[in-house]
Amino acid sequence: MAPLYANLARALSETGVSGSQLNEIFSTSLRARCVKCDIQIASDEIEQVSLVEDTTQLSHPKLKRLRLGYCAREGCESDDYLIHLDAYPGVDWEIITAKANDLMSAQRAAAKEAARRKARQKQIQRTKRAVLGLMAVAICLLLLFVWRHGRLPFVKKPHKYQIDPASVSPQPKR
Repeated sequence: MAPLYANLARALSETGVSGSQLNEIFSTSLRARCVKCDIQIASDEIEQVSLVEDTTQLSHPKLKRLRLGYCAREGCESDDYLIHLDAYPGVDWEIITAKANDLMSAQRAAAKEAARRKARQKQIQRTKRAVLGLMAVAICLLLLFVWRHGRLPFVKKPHKYQIDPASVSPQPKR
């Protein structure tokens, strides 16, 4: 409900409605009720819930439950509300709600894109760590080989001595 309220306010402000007019429109025209238990939510309660980031800043448990996305009535399992937008002079609610829905869709798409980008960055970071780990293991194995054999692998050590084949006697036959 909080994102809808914020986007309705944004859509109304884009049409040229001032802040005081916005408060008047919402206080006289906006109402909400739970579809299961019919608890009524006033526009000022919706405003409080939508403006607060943290539920600890809300004074009433009803508002805390609303902020968390639950029904305001304790014990009600519903999380759906019916929003009533009463007629107000100079306000076409169909256009405003369409704009608000477009804004919410854009926000959801942006949030989805940000989540996808963040997941991709995490994947890249994990890949970099794995490559660096494999490189560290390869360097350690290379250093161990050099320490034990005194040379790099796949490099032949030149012979110090040469043997003349004529000086070697042939092996006796059996």
